[in-house]
Amino acid sequence: MLKETTQNNDLQQEVDRLLLASYVPASVVVDAEMNILQVRGHTGPYLELAPGKTSLNLLTMAREGLRPCLRWAFSAARKSHSPVTREHVQVTAFDPTRELRITVLPLKGPPAERYFLVLFEEEIAPAPLPAPSEEQPGRTGKRGSSARRIAALELELATTRIKMQTMLEERDAANEELQSANEEIRTSNEELQSSNEELKTSQEELQSANQELTTINQELARSNEQIKLAEERTNAIVETVRSPLVVLTNDGHIERTNAAFHQFFQVLPQETEGSLLSDLSNGQWNIPRLRFLLEQVSTTNEPLHDFEVEHTFPRIGHKILLLNARRVVDEPAGAGDHLHLLAIEDITARKELERQKDLMLGMTSHELKTPLAALRGMLQLVQRRLKRVVVTRHMPSEWGSFVKDLTKSLEDSIRQIDVQTRLINDLLDVSRITTKTLNLSPERCDLISIVRQTVEDLQAIAPERSLLLALPEHAVVPVLADGARISQVVTNYVTNALRYSSPDQPVHIGLTIQEDVARVWVRDQGPGLSEEAQTQLWQRFQQVKGVPVLSGSGKGLGLGLYICQTLIEQHQGEVGVESTPGEGSTFWFTLPMIT
Repeated sequence: MLKETTQNNDLQQEVDRLLLASYVPASVVVDAEMNILQVRGHTGPYLELAPGKTSLNLLTMAREGLRPCLRWAFSAARKSHSPVTREHVQVTAFDPTRELRITVLPLKGPPAERYFLVLFEEEIAPAPLPAPSEEQPGRTGKRGSSARRIAALELELATTRIKMQTMLEERDAANEELQSANEEIRTSNEELQSSNEELKTSQEELQSANQELTTINQELARSNEQIKLAEERTNAIVETVRSPLVVLTNDGHIERTNAAFHQFFQVLPQETEGSLLSDLSNGQWNIPRLRFLLEQVSTTNEPLHDFEVEHTFPRIGHKILLLNARRVVDEPAGAGDHLHLLAIEDITARKELERQKDLMLGMTSHELKTPLAALRGMLQLVQRRLKRVVVTRHMPSEWGSFVKDLTKSLEDSIRQIDVQTRLINDLLDVSRITTKTLNLSPERCDLISIVRQTVEDLQAIAPERSLLLALPEHAVVPVLADGARISQVVTNYVTNALRYSSPDQPVHIGLTIQEDVARVWVRDQGPGLSEEAQTQLWQRFQQVKGVPVLSGSGKGLGLGLYICQTLIEQHQGEVGVESTPGEGSTFWFTLPMIT
């Protein structure tokens, strides 16, 4: 069965071959440049290889008489993208002359590649007309031959005109290209001339640059001498400074240390230089926080200020050190590492003095608080007995005036004792903070209730002042806090607002909620604070200069806001102030809410 199928396919291919060879017109497939790609049928009567170098170009291989028609038909088909046919094309290479029909068909293909099919078909001569009469046999034959000759000449004339038009267009294009080339040559000559002038200028500039380089080399030599002298002076200063100094590279290696460092830490230079700071003294300097801050100095060029290190060193014992660092050498980008200067100050003795001072303040405060409490109690007892005498007995008018003055003096004395008691309590709180014995008793409570009760108590003490509350209605703000200490902070804020604002001006107290944080604020209409004062007033024993007390008692010890900040920070909150000179101040603190 397979053998029979193969024979049938061969037979079909043979039939197709015979049909193509005998009945299909001769044709060729060309590309856009008229180069022959494929050949169909017998093309010998129309195409032949030209002498010389082998070329498959259609125009080169076309026989005499075909080239003008082929050029015209191909050009028309390429422009119109449609089939073009020329009839009555005569081929004079054979005898007798043959007439052809030439058809150029654009083929469908990829957009980037265009192909054309060129067909050569011989025109079949028309059937012979009836024989003419015997009177005019020669005239009729001569007339038909003349007509055909005239048609052929007209066709050749039209083709020649097309060819001449094409040649004229090509000539014009060539002239334009020559003109453009001439302009480019002129431009190139001008550019070359300009380049020669630039070269001359460059030579002069190079000569000037050489002179400048010579001058720069001389200046560099002088600069190197100055740098050497500056380095010697710097080394002398570093070695003279009594504080330990360390020069660090960007990666934390010790480049050098001064004599004060060796003497203080009882080490030799070879034990320190070249090693990592974190490996010094068996890793005693391996402090993550210090390492992070030194990296910040390197990357942001922000100096390190007053970083405390408390440690017990094997050779020198327990020390409290204050560290300061700064980037001192700026290398060009990519040229090398930065160098950092680390200064070390021993504040152990100072810290001990401060501890003893705080201890003494605590003991003194306790000793002062007891007699003040007793004195206040005695004054209150005298005040009550005096009121009883006034109520139960009739006294002369002069005794009434005396009792009235005495009552006012007792009230002033009690008020001054309260002021002194508050100052003593501040000293006790500072002592507890310093010795880390300040204990809180946090519990779940409502911050709104604490603020409202504290303000009501203050209003009762100072009924002549206006305290305006702005609290959320029908709300509860749960916080985990020591209610007495939070009340102490609110009292301090409000007392300061009353002290530094005019008696006829109200003080506003409010509470707002932002996400899971409660914010309590106290606003006055006092003289306001400068930016420098806003950063300093949270420190111990800090009193703002130039801000007058407008009402109430005088200034305190400058401990109230320091204690407030410490208390709020121990509650995981924050404190702050917003103020503009001449427009009053707003002191605030925040506490995290609980669910």
